[in-house]
Amino acid sequence: VRPPIMRPVMRPVMRPAAGGIGTLRIGTKPWTKVYINGKHYGTTPLMNLKLKTGRHRVVLLNNNFGIRKTIYVTIRKGATTTVIRDLRK
Repeated sequence: VRPPIMRPVMRPVMRPAAGGIGTLRIGTKPWTKVYINGKHYGTTPLMNLKLKTGRHRVVLLNNNFGIRKTIYVTIRKGATTTVIRDLRK
């Protein structure tokens, strides 16, 4: 029996603060699809994603392992934010 397919929940997009661009690097175990503010960006690992400064909602999704995790990241102007998550637990 296959587990049900999970999809990201579409909620209103977070409004990033005006004032610049920062970088997000994200890796997970196992791999996950990455949605930032409702937009699909690809599969982990993702490096050097340029995002507007401010708070962003990140959904990590892997239907094969039944993983759906929502986290929030704050991007700062000119800085790199790195997120590493072990979702096997």
